[in-house]
Amino acid sequence: MLEVRWWPGSPVVEIDLYLPGSRMQTWVEVPYIKFRVADLQFRDYTPFGWDAETETCSLLVDAAHKGLGTSWHGPCKLVT
Repeated sequence: MLEVRWWPGSPVVEIDLYLPGSRMQTWVEVPYIKFRVADLQFRDYTPFGWDAETETCSLLVDAAHKGLGTSWHGPCKLVT
């Protein structure tokens, strides 16, 4: 994770990611990124604004509800 920004007055979190080796230049449709949020629990997020040259993209997370996908108190792991 490069940066995490909470949108002012909103439950939305914007997360910038650096994904080396993700081969973004081959993405021809909107992909999803699967995150493990707990043992045997996964959530899919859709990246936007990806840049193949810098191997970066961003995610938007709606943190308005309580759930495993909005509990950002532990380390995040990318599942490839």
